[in-house]
Amino acid sequence: MLRRAGYLEEEGAEPEVDETAEVERAYRYVLSDPVFRVGARPRGPLSIESKRFIVELYERYSGKRLLE
Repeated sequence: MLRRAGYLEEEGAEPEVDETAEVERAYRYVLSDPVFRVGARPRGPLSIESKRFIVELYERYSGKRLLE
């Protein structure tokens, strides 16, 4: 009944992932890691591509997987 009402996803369905939100979440994680120090913090807003690049650098450096 809950599935038919739209509160649960269909069985076997892939959850919908908002790519921008996922990159933002990973970027905030990178900035909060005390071991991973970035040089200068950006003064203005970064594009999502720039944030993704920083997250990918962090993934290579740390061996942690933050993005799918």
